[in-house]
Formats: sequence, structure tokens, C-alpha cells
Amino acid sequence: PKMKAQLLLLLGLIAFASAFQSLRLNRQIIPKDHPFNFHGIRAEAFDGVSNQNMSGNIIPVGIYWTEVQIGTPPQTFQVAVDTGSQDLIVPEVGCGGCHDQVTGAYSPSASSTSSPFPCHEPGYTCQCSKNNGCDFSATYATCNLTAPQQPCTVTGEVYQDNFILGGFQSKTSFGLIQNQTANFQQFFYIDGVMGFVPSDDSSFGGVSAFQRLVEADLVEDVFAMCLNAKNGGVLTLGGTDPSLSVGDFQYSRILAGGRGYQTPLNNINVAGNSTHDAIKTNIIIDSGTNVLLLPHEPYVNVQAQFQSLCPNFPVTGLCGDSSLFTGECYTYSDSDIAQFPELTLELEGASLTISGQQYLISNSTVPNYYCLGITDTGRGGYAIIGDVVMQAYYTSFDNHNLKLGWAPVNATACQ
Repeated sequence: PKMKAQLLLLLGLIAFASAFQSLRLNRQIIPKDHPFNFHGIRAEAFDGVSNQNMSGNIIPVGIYWTEVQIGTPPQTFQVAVDTGSQDLIVPEVGCGGCHDQVTGAYSPSASSTSSPFPCHEPGYTCQCSKNNGCDFSATYATCNLTAPQQPCTVTGEVYQDNFILGGFQSKTSFGLIQNQTANFQQFFYIDGVMGFVPSDDSSFGGVSAFQRLVEADLVEDVFAMCLNAKNGGVLTLGGTDPSLSVGDFQYSRILAGGRGYQTPLNNINVAGNSTHDAIKTNIIIDSGTNVLLLPHEPYVNVQAQFQSLCPNFPVTGLCGDSSLFTGECYTYSDSDIAQFPELTLELEGASLTISGQQYLISNSTVPNYYCLGITDTGRGGYAIIGDVVMQAYYTSFDNHNLKLGWAPVNATACQ
């Protein structure tokens, strides 16, 4: 049977405006003692490389996050791991509009190493405050799950303080949220966001917190991650961990000068079908987005490839005027899902293949109820590789050599 989806799918922390259409799946606040949530932060270091585990899932939480510490003595925060933005942003004690479920809030007076960031600092784009401090304002798209076209905004002051991630410590600047729009549903549970884009994608300038660790010669300018669809993942700092993959890396280049981590996309094939017109665009890799996002023309191309399997496709959901591609969701058994074809993204230098088990997303509150994890962003919209694709790979981000690595994930170790 089919049901019209009345639910929302979380579409990531992308710090630039875009009116995405969103797939309607359910997201709910998960109690802190729920097994989906923290199974304990661990940081394991080897050969100058550190693994730190993440919590989260593709659905119902829809984001992946880890623990950072800021200040002296350290104050602890749970922040989204986001390769679609640059800034480290956390709430201040007494933040206006911040949700009462945040697990941490920064107090400048409680840290002996805290200081407001000065205005007119080279490399920063501050809004100068009355006390000559550095104010910021950041607006995020698709942050409100009940109204996905409605942006969310955080404002506050930029501070600098000691920062710890994965056992490595340096000093960094970060945005301190003093006010946020009440519709920022992504921050209903976690505290903030930690962007990994190195530079040029900030609301106040400078470089990312990870880049501060690189500049301090604590880690190489490489990080990697694997994402477990149902519970957590691993963030690797300073290199890669061979135990988290089961095959060789393929590499695609990072486009210099692009926003975020972009790489050329040459085509998308369904069931090995290469007869359709090539799809050529640049695609962003964003761990803060949990679906595959495609502009309208590539989306329609992919839809046509799926529907070329009609009318003989043995499972409902592809054929007819109403389908997965028009927002319908369906009840499927495991054997039904196994009938769906593979989808392959042909990047420049790498081919990424996902199965129906990965691009069909289960709503956790309704057993065996699935929606399509591929979304149309409209004409002129962004193309984004989100978590439904990343879950199949151990993905490395090599900033020094400007390349992305894709190795089949060791799912057993990635948790």
C-alpha cells in the first residue's frame, strides 16, 4: 500500500541560501537515553591520526554529530559534523531563542582563556559592535522541518578560545550564538555546528576550527568519515584509518575556488543504463545533508531512467502518475527493496554506487514504510551528495592535494 508522505526529511546545515524542495519524512526529538544517541565519545590516536566517534543517523535524527570542548576548563558541546559549511558555532548561556534541550552553552566568564574577537582583524569580515567586537549573522537553509522554505538565522559575537577535538588542542575563533530564530529545529537537540570547509565559506571569516589544528602542526590537512545509517559513525582526523574500509580508494578532485567541497559529476546511471543524455554539473559533498539532492533536469533524467523499467517492474512505486518521485511513500518488504536497481554517480575519477536499500529511506516510526532519498532542488538548484550516498563509503577529504577519496566502507567497524 502507499501513503502520501506527511513528514519531513532533514536537509542539512548548508550556510548559503537555497530554496530546496524537501522530501517529507518524520524527524522527532529522541530522548537522551535512547540507544540511537551517544554510545560514548572515544578518541583513539595512532601514527598522528585520531578517530573520534559520532552519533546520529540518517533518520529520524537526520544529522551526525560529535563532541568538542572549548575553554579553560573545557566546556563540552555536541556539534553537527558539517562538510557543507565552515564555522564553529555554539550557543551562549542565556541565548535568546535557543532550545532548552541543548546539552551545552558557553560561558565566557567561566573560561580563563576566553576573549572577544576584535573587529578589523585581517582576514575577517566582522560587523563591528559598539565595544569594537566582532558580531556575526549566519542564515541557514532547510533548517525548519515543518516549513523547509523558511530560513533560520543565528546572530551573536565572535570569540576566541582554546579548542579540543579528538585529543588535539589549539586556539580558534568561533561564533557565539546570542540570539536565534525559534524555528531552528536542527538545534532542538544538539548544541551547534562545526563546519569543515577550510575557508571562504564563513559568516565571519578566518578558517575552520580543523584548519587551526592543521596550522598548529598537530594533524595533516586530511580528515575522513564513515556514517552508519542507523547509529553513529567515525570521524578520522589527520589521515585515514585502513580498518574503516574494505577496498581501495577512488579519487575525485576538489574544485579549487568552489563553495564547499565540490567535484565534477559527469553522469548518473540507473541499472547500468548509460543511454540517457549525460548529466554534467558540479556536485557538493555535504555530511550535513541526509539525502541526494539534484537540480530539476538531472532529477527528471534519473526519474526517466527508473521509469524505463516500467510497466514490468515487479514492485509498486515506480510506474504510474503517482510514484516515489512524486512524494509517495510505500510499504516494502526486504524482498521488495532487493528488486530496486543500483544507482551510480559517475564522478570525474570515481564511480559511486548505492543500492535500493540505501536510497530508499525508512521512516523509523512506521515499520517497513519507505520514501525516496533523492530530492529535486528545482531549476538552478544545487546538486549535493548527502548521507544516503556517503553511508556506502569511507570518504576522505584531502585539502592539501585537493582530492576526495572514496573507499567501500567497513560497515562493521563504522559504529
